[in-house]
Amino acid sequence: MSMDKLIEVSNRYGSDADYVLAGGGNTSWKTDEFMYVKGSGTELATIDSDGFVKVDLKKLDKIWSKTYSGDTETREEEVLADLMASRFPEENEKRPSVETLLHGMLPYTYVVHTHPALINGITCSNKAAELVRELFGNRALWVSITNPGYILAKVVKDRIDEHLKSGGEFPVMIFLQNHGVFVSANTINEIDSIYAHMFKVINDKVTIQPDRERQGVDPSEEEKAVRIIRDVLGKDMAVLGFRNKDIMTYSRSAEAFTPLSLSFTPDHIVYYGFKPVYSRSLESLGEDLKSYRESHEETPRLAVVKNIGAFAINTSENKAAKSALLFEDNVKIAVYTQSFGGYSFMPQDKIDFIRNWEVEKYRASKS
Repeated sequence: MSMDKLIEVSNRYGSDADYVLAGGGNTSWKTDEFMYVKGSGTELATIDSDGFVKVDLKKLDKIWSKTYSGDTETREEEVLADLMASRFPEENEKRPSVETLLHGMLPYTYVVHTHPALINGITCSNKAAELVRELFGNRALWVSITNPGYILAKVVKDRIDEHLKSGGEFPVMIFLQNHGVFVSANTINEIDSIYAHMFKVINDKVTIQPDRERQGVDPSEEEKAVRIIRDVLGKDMAVLGFRNKDIMTYSRSAEAFTPLSLSFTPDHIVYYGFKPVYSRSLESLGEDLKSYRESHEETPRLAVVKNIGAFAINTSENKAAKSALLFEDNVKIAVYTQSFGGYSFMPQDKIDFIRNWEVEKYRASKS
């Protein structure tokens, strides 16, 4: 049964931190008439049949013939309403992934979209477009950064049309700048084969590997940091101290920290904020946290202290753990980009869109 295959491939990729973290990524299985797509905010690692949303492909396809408002906020509300209207009646309590439109346009039975740090080492690098062409040729499509949701799906649709008109075959790999990759095929074995080839090809180009061994922060320094963080942000805040060799290297100075000073992908914004706090010492940490909160009108969720380590901050231990995971992912990407011409952050306008987008706030709340 194809639903069983969809659950299996979702759980397998979702349980592998090299591909997906927390609620990131999404998957789908389609027939000629309907598609099951991951529900927004659901985690692939644990998803079962209830976590997928069944949508009517004919209703979904009608979105392409509609004209929406030129106002960004109004357009997103209109598109969301039509996306929700494409659900089958029994699915009305569920919300399909924001990338449902993109899944629906791909003419393959299965789609597995992931956010691997290795892949994003390229998509978040200065040489991304040329590397995708060089490494994968006509089997792949490169899409420059754009706002997610309807606009992203429309841009991808237009790029596919251009690709096909130029004589290219329908791409089985779609690389999205500062985001991740879509892989499509008619069998799960083909999906696995494409990913395995992709990882091998990119790994062969990597000259600097990230450190994957998490270490704890010195207990006495962690105790001081936790006390400072809770004094400023609230006594009930969960705080997780951690570090590795790369974090320590980047923490040596404000200049060295620059490659970690903003977001690489939307997942990083959702799970630990659009930028971390950097402090030159524990003595300045409290003021730095206050300054961040006043300047950005939000509670910081990640702080790095020079030569001490990182501190994930959130309203629960589970959320703090996810903040830590996503920051470590950001660090890995920064290291990988050194092999591909250096790092490239999300542009500020794209960061602002994600920070204020209702869809991502919904996804964060579900996590």
